[in-house]
Amino acid sequence: MSVYIPNAGRFVNQGLPSAPCDGNKLLLHMDVHGIHEFEIEKPSAPFRREWWQRSDMMKKDTLSKLKQQEREIRENLIIDAARTVFGTKTYDKVSMSEIAKEAGIAKSSIYTYFPNQEALFVEASFRDTERFIASLAKRLEQEKRHSIELFINYFLDYYTEHEAHWRMITHFALHGNISRESAEKLNLIARQLMDLLEIVLKKMDYRGDTRLLSHTLFSALSGIMISFRKYPGRTEAERIAHMKRIGRVVQEMLLAYIQTGASSGPD
Repeated sequence: MSVYIPNAGRFVNQGLPSAPCDGNKLLLHMDVHGIHEFEIEKPSAPFRREWWQRSDMMKKDTLSKLKQQEREIRENLIIDAARTVFGTKTYDKVSMSEIAKEAGIAKSSIYTYFPNQEALFVEASFRDTERFIASLAKRLEQEKRHSIELFINYFLDYYTEHEAHWRMITHFALHGNISRESAEKLNLIARQLMDLLEIVLKKMDYRGDTRLLSHTLFSALSGIMISFRKYPGRTEAERIAHMKRIGRVVQEMLLAYIQTGASSGPD
């Protein structure tokens, strides 16, 4: 017995351009033992043309994705190296040769992605701060509570672990100088961090200037890191424990201030 199945190629290939063998019919030769052979009708010219067009589009799309992935990998490699070098001195004292050496690539390769040290510094700082904000927001959501204690502990823990990023911030805060455009990009991400901290303060029913208090807390925690992160004569565990103790004092002072502001209300 023989059976014709219309649109056979869709049946065989499920619409994928795996091979230009689609036809209008699939002829199955069957007997009591089952199917023992089949024939595929010769594909039509319009189908062959469509198949090659689809195949070419898929190849171009795959190549484009591979190129984008390669670009992202190279960018990340350069930024990782820059973060390490920028942590030792301000960006204007760092040469592209130093970053290229740290990354293990040619200096000319860096200029393909970043025109100068400032652009590279700003991009690295922006990405790292963006990552910190996303991580903190996720932690706040997981904890289902918004507290000064959580923010303080997370800040100290995060920047103790991500020390290269912290050193970049410190060097820039003390010695850095960047263009107006670069400053605006960093201010944008800094404002997002302050926005998140303001949410915490507002949920604690603080009725005063939440922006000013956000800046105050950030400054206090930055001071703890600058003063005691590398405090001499202490082990790593002792330094971290001491920073946490100071953090608790800051927390108690801030809570007392918030309670006073919440009870008195706005002027």
